[in-house]
Amino acid sequence: MGLFSDHKALTSPPDCSIEIDGSPIDEIDELGGYFDSVEVDVSRNRPSVCRVTFATIRLESGDWAVADSDLMRPWNQLKVKIMLDDQEIELFSGYIIKVSIGFSDDTHSVTATCQDKSVLMDREHITRVWGDEDAPVTDGDIVSEIADKYQLSAQADVGMTHTQLNQDDTDIRFLYKLARSNGYEMKISEDDLYFGQFHLDGEPQQAIMVYAGEESNCIDFSITDDGYKPDSILVDIYTDQDFEHQELYPEQRRLGSEDCETFSRKLGSFNWKVRLHGLQSETAMAIARGKAEKNAWKISATGSLDGILYGAVLETGKTVDVQGAGTAYSGTYYVDSVTHRIDQTGYKQQFKILRNARK
Repeated sequence: MGLFSDHKALTSPPDCSIEIDGSPIDEIDELGGYFDSVEVDVSRNRPSVCRVTFATIRLESGDWAVADSDLMRPWNQLKVKIMLDDQEIELFSGYIIKVSIGFSDDTHSVTATCQDKSVLMDREHITRVWGDEDAPVTDGDIVSEIADKYQLSAQADVGMTHTQLNQDDTDIRFLYKLARSNGYEMKISEDDLYFGQFHLDGEPQQAIMVYAGEESNCIDFSITDDGYKPDSILVDIYTDQDFEHQELYPEQRRLGSEDCETFSRKLGSFNWKVRLHGLQSETAMAIARGKAEKNAWKISATGSLDGILYGAVLETGKTVDVQGAGTAYSGTYYVDSVTHRIDQTGYKQQFKILRNARK
């Protein structure tokens, strides 16, 4: 089963367990038996979001199943787990932030929209000055202190150093700003917070098999090779009344043997300028560096996996091999985002992956 195979339907869905405030929904009278689908969006640089949809019917008491349950209320905790190869895997843990109820002639439904634990970091606006001349502070120091505040274990790269940095935002929005300024990823997974550079080392995840006959696990696959991204970034670094021109090229490890810029160079330089006047040189360089590294990901691919045939959860922020996409576009990619969907038709993982080289 898979791309170009004779089988069109997904394999059977995995065992899926959903808990609300610690209680499995199949053990709750007003929720059990009404589950329709669950969808979990996971990204390497955005909060994880989950949507659980139920059917709802009018009971003899006059109440509506699911819709009138006290468990279907904002700020109740929700977890989603699945069984793959006899292993229990947690797909999502967070809080209900919105409940949507719809009634129509033929369909009555309730959808709980949830967000991971980062939502707890978005409830209070903080005004604070970090660091001073006598005690400079790094971005890594800031991230670690804020993570500790929410009982999260932080893995944080150093980032920039500040003698004065103003926070005028919620903690999570402030951290995402720091990540963008450094060109870093920022992700919360269970009780861990990651703030740092791309994870390009390590063993790639189980391969995405695009065109492999009976071994195929990929349902569909599309590639975009975008040449209209600059090969380098120009920036002017100001010191007192003078400035220096800098041209920054990507320094990240290439996931292939042929640079995406190979054919572009035949036409000469291809660079865009980032204007960062008024910023300290370290800050300006970090922002420019982040843009240069981001533009290196000229190749992107989207597709979907049969989750049962794949036999694992495709994780964001890690590498994965692709096989069967041709000589130029098979190889190692970086996983940008994955949407997991489980319903009565099966388990599908829709993905977006990135690459900064060919072959």
